[in-house]
Formats: sequence, C-alpha cells, structure tokens
Amino acid sequence: GLLNIIGSTAKDLNGTGNLVNFGTVVWSGSNDIQTANSARIINQPGALFDIQNNQVLSIYNGGFITNHGTLRKSAGGGITIITVPLINSGVLDVQSGVVAYGANSQFHDGTAFTGAGTNLVYAGTVSFNGAIASANLELGGANIGGNGSFSGVVNWTSGTLGSGALTIASNGLLNI
Repeated sequence: GLLNIIGSTAKDLNGTGNLVNFGTVVWSGSNDIQTANSARIINQPGALFDIQNNQVLSIYNGGFITNHGTLRKSAGGGITIITVPLINSGVLDVQSGVVAYGANSQFHDGTAFTGAGTNLVYAGTVSFNGAIASANLELGGANIGGNGSFSGVVNWTSGTLGSGALTIASNGLLNI
C-alpha cells in the first residue's frame, strides 16, 4: 500500500496508537510530523519510509520510530531533523541533504548508513550495538554508548564516547 503525507499543516500522532507501514510512506508536504504520548511509527522489514522534504519529525511528550526496513531521504537538499527517538536495525539511506537523529536513538545490529547525503547523529545520548555499516555517518555532538562495530566510513566531528566500546572493523575508517 501507499500512504502520502502531504499538505502544509502539522500531522499529529497522539495517544497509544501505532502507524505501521508494510508498504511505502511518502512524506513530501511542507508539514512537520509530531508524536505524543507513546505514539509510534513502525516501518516493517521490506517497507520504505521516503522523506522528500526538509521538515521536522518531532517528539512531544513521548513517542518513537522503529525502523526495520528503509528510511530514505530522496529529495530536499537541506536538513530533515528527527527529534523522536529512532530504534533502528534497517537501512538509513540519505540520498540528498542531511537527516539528523536526536537523543535516545538506538542503532542495532544490521543498521546501514547509506547514500550520497549525510546521516548525522547530533544530540543527547545515543547507542550503537552490533555490526553497523556506514558510507556516510557523522557523529556530530552526541554522547555515544553501546558496543558497536563499524565498517565503512565514520566521521566524528564532535561529541563524547561514554560507556561501552566503539570498535572499528578491519574494513572500517574512523576520521576524527
């Protein structure tokens, strides 16, 4: 199935409900998306959540995103900011511009940072656990925790290594 998120007014997910995607979501409007009170967006394996703008997916009193499929930014040369905690084991494919992930995000085994744009982890405490593949990850201000093993290229421009271990695999490159 297909869900188009369009228009210019904010879209609010509130309460304990879930927006579960097994197909394709296209977010192309000039609107922000807000989650509140434990509302969740769940992108299932094989599903695509395609961002085609430079808007904000924000948190208001709870909520988070779980991505097991592909979260892609295919249009919009600027920054899309995701302040909602992201729980990820899928592909984060930034083809254009920047996607910035905020506090309390968790990147688990199977996470792949791909694309010609930039995946930016910028704020708060985030964790990396398991095998993480990267073509374009920038650690730019977060407090890093967990036990992640990185292959590919990671650029660390600012932030702190907190608890745990950040391991660079034999096919990895960390630029500090």
